Formats: sequence, structure tokens, C-alpha cells
Amino acid sequence: MSSNVVLYLASIFAASIVFINLVLGISLNSLFSFNKYSDILVIILAIVAIGILIWWGCKIEDNKKFLIVLFSTSFIIRLVWVLSIKTEPISDFAFMYEGAQNIAGGNYDYILNSGYFKTWVYQLGFTMYLVGIIKFFGDSLLIIKVFNVLIVSLIPVIIYLTGKKMGSNKGAKVVSLGYCFYISSIVSTSVLTNQHLATLLFYTGIYLLISNVNKKYKWILIGLSIGIGDIVRPEGSIVIIAIILFIIFKNLLDYKEIGKSLAEFLGIIMVIILVSQAASFAVMKEGISNDPLINKDPLWKFVCGLNPDTKGSYSEDDDIYLSGYGTREGRTKAELGLIKDRLSNPKALVKTMSYKTAIMWGANDTSMNLSLTDEVQNNKYLDILIKIEKIQYMILMIMFLGSIIITIRRKDGFKNTHLYLIIFIGYFLAHLLIEVQPRYRYFAIPIIFIIQAEFLEMLFKDRGRKAISG
Repeated sequence: MSSNVVLYLASIFAASIVFINLVLGISLNSLFSFNKYSDILVIILAIVAIGILIWWGCKIEDNKKFLIVLFSTSFIIRLVWVLSIKTEPISDFAFMYEGAQNIAGGNYDYILNSGYFKTWVYQLGFTMYLVGIIKFFGDSLLIIKVFNVLIVSLIPVIIYLTGKKMGSNKGAKVVSLGYCFYISSIVSTSVLTNQHLATLLFYTGIYLLISNVNKKYKWILIGLSIGIGDIVRPEGSIVIIAIILFIIFKNLLDYKEIGKSLAEFLGIIMVIILVSQAASFAVMKEGISNDPLINKDPLWKFVCGLNPDTKGSYSEDDDIYLSGYGTREGRTKAELGLIKDRLSNPKALVKTMSYKTAIMWGANDTSMNLSLTDEVQNNKYLDILIKIEKIQYMILMIMFLGSIIITIRRKDGFKNTHLYLIIFIGYFLAHLLIEVQPRYRYFAIPIIFIIQAEFLEMLFKDRGRKAISG
């Protein structure tokens, strides 16, 4: 029963994304408008080249050799990108980079007097990571971006190991190579976002959970991965909730196994709490901040996310309105009033959520714009890159939906695949309420690749059986 609930919910959400992109034509409207005919040729050649490279990579029999090729290819492609594209930090990324520069230079007053860091104290987590790089390697944007290259190149490795763990070696090769050549992943590497490191850490922790590493220390490693990931970008709560639901659903009638798994889960939670407390203690003891690494305005994301005028995106009007309240208590009361008002109209709320889903899962990936900050580069590359990514994304989502449908038909019961689907469901539901941006789907993309590994393995086996019988 619990298996079906997860699968059907995931299939409904996946189908809605496919519907948004294909049936409503949100993706197609921009996909078939070209500035010049040569763009069509470039896009076709790029898609064909990616397909050939994936096919070639899958022919590597030795798994260790494949991992080396996978990582090296990912690294080289992304290194070429960051060396070629001069991305400048903007918006939140600029605040964190400037904060890191000042902390590294000993100017803690910049942080203590910053309205940004006073409110969004948790952003100091990623900022301190930048501080470490600056102190060891000097103040160089390029060095930070090279670290991004290393981090992002490890994500397809984790995708491969995860897919392989689920019993799908060939399928794991296809999906990990698919992520290796995924345009959004490549382009966003030059952006100083906290998404890269956090995503790697979260998926490493989840992989460790389903793997056979030393059980004595596994829960510590999982706690460290998720705990540090949550400090870098506070999305760990979705992963934690998914893990506990996975434990309960997987062992629904086996109370002894539930008890054993929950004991290990409590160990993971303890490590996560210790990591969080240690990080907060460190920045406060050093005098960098007067507060722990928390979000002092947690309601703001909901205020934006429920705004019908901006369709769940950032609202400048709300920002100006709430800035008029001089105290934190007054602002919180005003935010609660806005949220209550926006929840009181079910019809408008459903409409807002529909628009939000279209923006979050159907609009062009805004990480492209954040990467191509130079107007000349923007005009030269942006349109083609968006179209290639959109083709990849639509193929990806159709196959994701197909994979879930096949899993439903097989009736295999509760498996490790369900953990990733629970995370996907949680992430989808969360963004029905909080602020949305198309670039936020970055976190969910590895799941969409991973789920397809087993599905592709089945296709390979079916084709092999037909070849033998034929």
C-alpha cells in the first residue's frame, strides 16, 4: 500500500511536469523560435554528439576505468566552461563572496553590520567555505570556480554508484553520462551558488544510507554528509523527513526492524545536530556573528511563495511593505497576516500553485542567466544553450515518468528507489508553498536521472533476450 502511494504520487507529479512542458507548450514556445537557421544545425549536432558520447562511454566494460573516464570527462568539460566564461557573482552570490573576502581579511564588522547576514545568518555556512578557499589559495574567483568544477564533477560519480547499487550497471552508466553532459549542470558550474556542494553532500549521504559500507560507522558518515550539506544550504529537512518515512514504509509490519532502523536514524540526527551546533559555536566564538546559523525570517519564503501576483516568485512589493516594520516582531506579525490572507482563498491558492508549478518545472532554467553575466556572451550563447537544455530536460522528464509507470506495473514492493521518489515528492510539495525559481530544480535533477537507471537496465535486458531469441 505504502509503495503504491509513493509511486502514484510521484507519477502524478511527473505527469504534471510533462503536461506543462509538452501539452501546454511552455517549453515548445521557446524551443522552435530560432534567430537563424544555423542555430538549428548547432543544436542537432550537439544532441547527436551527446548521444554518441554516451553510447561510447557505455561500451567501457571495466567499471573502474569507466569511473575514471566519467569523472575526467565531467571535469574537463566544466573546466573549459569556467575558463571560457567570465561569470561575475550577482545577487546572493555577491553578498556571500564579499562576505568571505571581508572575513578572510579580518573585517568581521562587515558581517556584523550587514542586514543581509543579520537576517539570513545561515548563509554564513557557505560563506565560511569560501573563506577557507580564499585563506588557503588566495582571493581568486577562478580558484573558487575550479573547486566548483571538482565538486560538480563528483555528482555524476555518485549518480553512477547509486544506480549501480540498485542493480543497474548499464543503466547507471547511461544516466551518469547523461548528467555529465547535462547543459544546466555544466553552465551553472561557473556560478558561485551553494547548490553544488550541498547537492553533492546530500546525495553522498543518501547513497551511504543504501550502501553496504561499514555499518558501525555508516550512520556517522551519513550524519556528517547531511549535516554539512544542511549548513551549506538548508534543504536537509526534506532529506531527513524522507529517510524517516522510508524507514517506516519499508518495514511497515516489521516492528523490530523499524526499531533498529529508527535507532540508527536517531544516531544520524544526533550527528547532524552536533555538526550544526559546532558550526554555530565556531562563528559566534570567532566573533563573526552574534547569532547561530539560523534563518531569522523563515516566513519570508512562504510570503513570496503564496503571492498570487508574482505567481510564487520573489515579490518586491512584499519586500517594500514588510521593510516598513521596524521590529522583528512587527514584521513577523505582518508576514503571518499576509500568509493567512493568501491561504483564505482556496480558488486563488490553487491557481497560484498551478502557476508556480509551471514556473518551477517548466520555465527556462535561470542558472543560464546567472552564468552568462556578460551581455556579449549572453547574446551569443544563451538562446542555443537554453534550447539544448530544454530538449534534454523534456526527454529526461518523459523517461522519468515512463520509469515510474514501469515500476508501478512490476509491483516489486518497497525498494531503495522509493527513498529517492519520496525526496522528489517532498521537494515538489514544498515548492507549492515556498518561493520558486526554475534554478531551484537543480536539487531534484539527480533524482530524475537515478530513477531511470533501473528502467534502462530493463530495456537493455529485453533487447538482449530478443536478440538471442531472434
